[in-house]
Amino acid sequence: MDDATAKEWLIRNEEDDAVKEWFGELEEESGPNLGGRPSIGPKVEARLDEETLRRVDEFAAGRSRADALRDLIAAGLDALEAA
Repeated sequence: MDDATAKEWLIRNEEDDAVKEWFGELEEESGPNLGGRPSIGPKVEARLDEETLRRVDEFAAGRSRADALRDLIAAGLDALEAA
């Protein structure tokens, strides 16, 4: 894994201490997504029923809901491509 991929993975998984240790401080962003995290991509909104949202939150288990949704979508797309 190259450095850029490793840094992106650490940022996506909210491993700020590891990012700081290996790559230095996160750059500050300008615009609506303040807080030092680089934007991963464009914002996408979706409405989920309560049961699906509960399952997403259960899957997230201590990480952000957005990160869990990205992983679930990628896994679903990978499964479709493999079928």
